Amino acid sequence: MSPTLQALFALLNFGAIAFLLKRFGGPLLVQRLNDHHAGTLQALDEAEKAEREATASLDACQRDLADLPGTLATIRDQAVEIAQQGASRIKQATEADCDRLKQQAAQDIERERSIARQAIQRALVSRSLDQARRHLVERMDRETQNRLVERLIQTMEDGTCAITR
Repeated sequence: MSPTLQALFALLNFGAIAFLLKRFGGPLLVQRLNDHHAGTLQALDEAEKAEREATASLDACQRDLADLPGTLATIRDQAVEIAQQGASRIKQATEADCDRLKQQAAQDIERERSIARQAIQRALVSRSLDQARRHLVERMDRETQNRLVERLIQTMEDGTCAITR
């Protein structure tokens, strides 16, 4: 075969293959390329959206980090205030307990003082009576004692109870 004829057959084969590809494979290839292109565009859109969201999140985190010293100071101030309020309540409760204990102690002391006074008075009366009895026994004879007893009985019957010599 001659080279011209070979070239003509090759050209005819190429034309037939190109026609078949264009007729049957072309629309499928174009559809596949269009689908791939649309998928790529959608992926790019999603990536841009994710980048915007990440940027917004990063900005929010940076703002939060910038505000962190102020936030920590506020939390510290609130904690100090709460602690001071608690200490104040404890101090007030303690002062109230101390006042109550002082009042109770004062009442207890006054009661004990009253009991001690009564005991001292009883002891003094008892001693005074003992001394008076000893004094009377030493200084008075039987006759003087009888006269004083008679006079006491008479004054008690009259309604006046005054003992005089």
